[in-house]
Amino acid sequence: STVSKITFLIAYIVIVTILANMYVGVIESYRKTISILTAVMQTVTPFVMIVMVFSGGIVSSNLIQPMILFIASLVGFLINYIVIPFVTISIVMKIVSSFSDKVRLNRLGDLFSKSGLWITSVVFTLFLSVISVKGSITTSVDSTVIKTTQTAVSNFIPVVGKFVSDSLESIMGATEVIGKTAGVIGIIVMCVVAITPIIQMLVIFLAHKVLAALAETLTDNKNTIGIIDSFAETYK
Repeated sequence: STVSKITFLIAYIVIVTILANMYVGVIESYRKTISILTAVMQTVTPFVMIVMVFSGGIVSSNLIQPMILFIASLVGFLINYIVIPFVTISIVMKIVSSFSDKVRLNRLGDLFSKSGLWITSVVFTLFLSVISVKGSITTSVDSTVIKTTQTAVSNFIPVVGKFVSDSLESIMGATEVIGKTAGVIGIIVMCVVAITPIIQMLVIFLAHKVLAALAETLTDNKNTIGIIDSFAETYK
């Protein structure tokens, strides 16, 4: 009986060590991806703001775009320094709890994990709210400012006023196309950067789920099945 318990404990430690090493590698890759995405946002957004000013988006560029850049940076900071540590604390508590039935930290681990999820949800809700405000309010305000400027130029500048007003509209239209192209390129770059860790995370999540299902057919020890499933839920 004693030998079997020691053997099981050694095997269990090996399983947990393999799972933990894989988790550390995935999280490191995830952190790098978040940093790259934040850097892309910080690089593209100022250029887009300049283009927006020249295309007539004065209100959008002065008020909304800096807020979007700030929230995007905030998302990266929160995920790297709050959400990931919370999730890591959660999985560590579940590992400690799985070694003995006398140590009960599963609920506390779930609290940390769910707190990380709530923080992420709140920040993204705020981000989407800013985007919605940008689309519904600033577009009409910018349009009004442009029309007012064109009318003033056309009426108050003699001879060439009409010509300048029409040219201004053409230039702003061309600049807007450039800005949207830059935005699309930025989105494509972010998708290319993000697709690899997303696929990696999805494959590892499915592998853990399958492993937990197969483990259930081989052992009646709930701790072994539970810790594998806990890692899967963490990836999800």
